[in-house]
Amino acid sequence: MSARPPLSASVEPAATDFATRLARRAARIARAHTRANAQANAQARNADPTRHAARWRDAALLWPLFTED
Repeated sequence: MSARPPLSASVEPAATDFATRLARRAARIARAHTRANAQANAQARNADPTRHAARWRDAALLWPLFTED
C-alpha cells in the first residue's frame, strides 16, 4: 500500500481546521460520556438498600457526638 500523497498548500489549512474540530468534538463526547457514567453510578449507589441502611446506622451512631453540650 502506498503512502498518502502530501496535501496541497490550499487544502492544508482546511484539513488542520477539520482535525481540530474533530478532536474537540471527540473530547466533548468523551466528557459527556464520563459525566453520564458518573451520574449513573451515583444513582445506583444511592438506590442500593444496603448503603442506605449503612448511612442510617452511621447517622444514628454519630448524631450524639454533634448534639452533646
